Amino acid sequence: MKSLGSRDRLNKANEFIDNTNIYMPEYDDTLVRKLIRNVIAVSESKIEICFQNGVVVEENVSFIH
Repeated sequence: MKSLGSRDRLNKANEFIDNTNIYMPEYDDTLVRKLIRNVIAVSESKIEICFQNGVVVEENVSFIH
């Protein structure tokens, strides 16, 4: 089986999002578990969100003390 390149995975993720009703008036644990494989704390200020389809998104986070 041929593995998808980064651009192909991103395109597939965008296509999925475009074709999915993702309006969430409240948190939906079942949907989150279907979409996200895991979240990794990279540092105090950065996390990686790993989606089930292989797409990885880095996000900066800040905490209010």
